[in-house]
Amino acid sequence: MASIRQERFKICEGKVVSQIIDGEAIIINMETGCYYSLDKVGAEIWRCIEDAVNIPQIAESVEMRYDCGGIDVAEEIGRLLAELRTEELVDLVVGDGEVKTGQPLGRHGNGEAGEPAVFETPRLEKHTDMREFLLVDPIHHVDDTGWPPKRGG
Repeated sequence: MASIRQERFKICEGKVVSQIIDGEAIIINMETGCYYSLDKVGAEIWRCIEDAVNIPQIAESVEMRYDCGGIDVAEEIGRLLAELRTEELVDLVVGDGEVKTGQPLGRHGNGEAGEPAVFETPRLEKHTDMREFLLVDPIHHVDDTGWPPKRGG
């Protein structure tokens, strides 16, 4: 089980775009047209995935920022990572590549005298209401010839 805990994940390159805005991760799968959101603990985990850190490092980052009160943080992270893989948003990193050490988002605490915020189970919210618009967008279906297509070439 120790080797599983050392697993690292990366965002699926070429098909997933994301940004963290005001502590919320907005994630779009350009192949399916679905978009997702993660807030609080989930956004911290997503930021760690962006930094390519392993599960124990993600857990450490979460535990620094949140009062976890005896919760098995690594188990919660593993559950979310499995869900992110099912939705084809992240890939498992194979190999011995260098691991970056992430820093927690923002400052430690919830704003009251530096007290850590209370841990909330991370939830991946899936949205399909704009799917047709995202799939119609011709820009994300670009090949090596670029966009717009060149005429007469």
